[in-house]
Amino acid sequence: MKKFTLNNGTQIPAIAFGIGTKFFRGQDQNHAPDDLDFKITEAVKTALKTGYTHLDNAEVYGNELEVGLALHDPNVKRSDLYITSKLLKNIKDPKNALNESLQRLNTSYLDLYLIHAPFFSEESHGISLEDAWKQLEGLVDAGVVKSIGVSNFRIRDLERILKICRIKPTVNQIEYHAYLQSRELVQFCKENQILVAAYGPLTPIFRKPDGPLGAVLEKLSKKYSVKPEIILLRWVYQQGILVVTTSSNPERQKEVLSYFQENKDKQEFALSTEDMDEISTVGATHNYRHFWKNEEF
Repeated sequence: MKKFTLNNGTQIPAIAFGIGTKFFRGQDQNHAPDDLDFKITEAVKTALKTGYTHLDNAEVYGNELEVGLALHDPNVKRSDLYITSKLLKNIKDPKNALNESLQRLNTSYLDLYLIHAPFFSEESHGISLEDAWKQLEGLVDAGVVKSIGVSNFRIRDLERILKICRIKPTVNQIEYHAYLQSRELVQFCKENQILVAAYGPLTPIFRKPDGPLGAVLEKLSKKYSVKPEIILLRWVYQQGILVVTTSSNPERQKEVLSYFQENKDKQEFALSTEDMDEISTVGATHNYRHFWKNEEF
């Protein structure tokens, strides 16, 4: 699997199987045993069998129990996996929130733990951003989390963390696609050795198909003999950005993953500089945010 190296020296798979939007169950994790959505469990099992090793989850998705069932499979080796989760609902008590997530996920540690969003304060949630980060640093010290990071953070939020941190954020996971390129934020992250991870990378196809990239993607799909989805995922990856994507379709899972696996016997598919620039230029003419629309970005 292709990997990126984080600022703490650890490596992270360059593609993650997202267990959020498509498999979202809501914030209530207290499902009864007969109220589990086994379609989620089966989708995760299929992804693991296909070869995905990086699972991206969060407490607010409401499906950690279903994911934990997939990880309980005796054929699944925990040391081969990279598991990410996020906290926000229980941000006031990160240690307890983590312990509950670990129990649901059937694991003793997380490879990456993210603050899901910066939209909280001491007044609203009983804890400041700075104090929450210090508690995450304590989880690294305790050995129950290997790396920590953030999600949906703006430059001003990252600056607050960087002023007080002992351990720098390793990742900032943001909505990122050709219609939401956030160039200043991405540049700031790169300058501070914070890896950008992109969720919603296929938004121009599945959430905003009427945008101006349609003709460009059709042209490039024919040129490279790959699907438009692969074009967009490759566009993200070639910028040094981690891809978070998902599917319940085994064939699509396998197809997407094949472009993120090392294969010395096969020439790697890559977009030319000119084609990368065309996607960026045309995409920048149409700004669209799908998630967290009510927040100030």
